[in-house]
Amino acid sequence: MNPAVGYLTHLADQEGVTPIHNHEPSFWLRARLVDLHSRWNTGRMLTCRHVLTQPGGVFITALWLPEVMVCTSCAVDALRLPAAADLTCDRCSAPDPKTRAVAVDEQGVIVTFGLCPDCYRREMPA
Repeated sequence: MNPAVGYLTHLADQEGVTPIHNHEPSFWLRARLVDLHSRWNTGRMLTCRHVLTQPGGVFITALWLPEVMVCTSCAVDALRLPAAADLTCDRCSAPDPKTRAVAVDEQGVIVTFGLCPDCYRREMPA
């Protein structure tokens, strides 16, 4: 099993996190994922030391901080947001107390972001 998929399963057990498996991303999300790949491939991403020393490890990046990729141990501190920013949708930038944390596996890297209810419905049509 892909280690990132295993970590997504672990995230599913955490309250308030919605892991998305086998998701066909919207145009908006696809563009963000292309940007992340471009940043990584051109050396424009900061990492914790574990990213380079633990090949095959599970790494996390966030759409609110796309220039950073870290291991799961460093993610809590490196990707932390102030409370108000944590309730801001990463798609439409609107503050909403019902913003939900979402995580997808992108080629072995967990990409996390927040979506307000309207944008969640756009990304995850029923």
